[in-house]
Amino acid sequence: MIGLSIFIWIIIIVLWFFGIICTGAYADRLGRSIGAFVFLAFLCSPFFVAFILFMLGETDEHRKARIIEEEKWRRSCSTETSQNNEEQKENIVDILS
Repeated sequence: MIGLSIFIWIIIIVLWFFGIICTGAYADRLGRSIGAFVFLAFLCSPFFVAFILFMLGETDEHRKARIIEEEKWRRSCSTETSQNNEEQKENIVDILS
């Protein structure tokens, strides 16, 4: 019986630290301070801190950087698509000629 309770506590501790790591990754993804939120998750509950992060959302600087990066990606995709369309048109003209 004691072995089972020790095993359960080990599982709880591992899940707690996994939650702390996930909270830190979520804070990083939102552009927030990783250390502060990991420390807060260690003291409180990782689920509570993740909810706080969800309510706070992204920082404005992080949001601007993400939008700029997505816009660059979108433009590169549209450039590749237009180049492929031009190549296909040339191939069709060659076939019809």
